[in-house]
Amino acid sequence: MAGSILRNKAKEYAIRIVTLCRAMRKNGVEAVLIQQLLRAGTSVGANLYEAQYAQSTKDFVSKLEIALKECNESDYWVDLLHEVGNISDGDYNTLQDRIIELRRMLVSSVKTMKAKGHDRMLKSGLPSAMNGHVHLIVFAQQNHHCAHSRSGFTTYG
Repeated sequence: MAGSILRNKAKEYAIRIVTLCRAMRKNGVEAVLIQQLLRAGTSVGANLYEAQYAQSTKDFVSKLEIALKECNESDYWVDLLHEVGNISDGDYNTLQDRIIELRRMLVSSVKTMKAKGHDRMLKSGLPSAMNGHVHLIVFAQQNHHCAHSRSGFTTYG
């Protein structure tokens, strides 16, 4: 299953992050920076594990998107710590390869799940229109109509 490959890669990445953070702690790197990297780098896998028990497709996609955000945040901390001399070029390059790989897999997974959800909405007869920057999906439920756009929900009935 592709998801388990992604979870395994995220766990391997987390292990690298933990190992790196332990070494940086021994070298006297600022604790707050280590904590930020440790939190973001291990959160990728944690969110993927949590996604296994999502309550809905929407919840599953949300966990994947959070994992992607954490991956991007850990990229920032890796860059910063490398630029100030706390991560060697070799470790940096290895981590960047892992980050790029995880990011690609996460983006692909999110796109796939969103497309599947969008296909289900179209098959169920819910209209969808794309007009420039505004994506409008109209839902009718229990005699109320709700329109969703980037500005939020408007209820009218």
